[in-house]
Amino acid sequence: MPEFCIRGISFDISIHNLERTAANMQTLPMNKITHTVEIGGKIFPIRQLLAEITGLSIKEISPLDAYRILEKLGYSIQYHR
Repeated sequence: MPEFCIRGISFDISIHNLERTAANMQTLPMNKITHTVEIGGKIFPIRQLLAEITGLSIKEISPLDAYRILEKLGYSIQYHR
């Protein structure tokens, strides 16, 4: 399982865990959201998904951390203006 570090804390995050978590999540409103990822036919703000799987708050996860982790796991990040 791939290990990623956010704020000095290591997390084991796999594609399987992300897909299982995403299947049971409701997405946040997309107001002012600039980066999203699609998993299982649902579109999520990238930080929301990582917050759910790590237990950190959305504010503790930088957009760069979320982008880096999801991209390394093979997901395509969408940018919205």
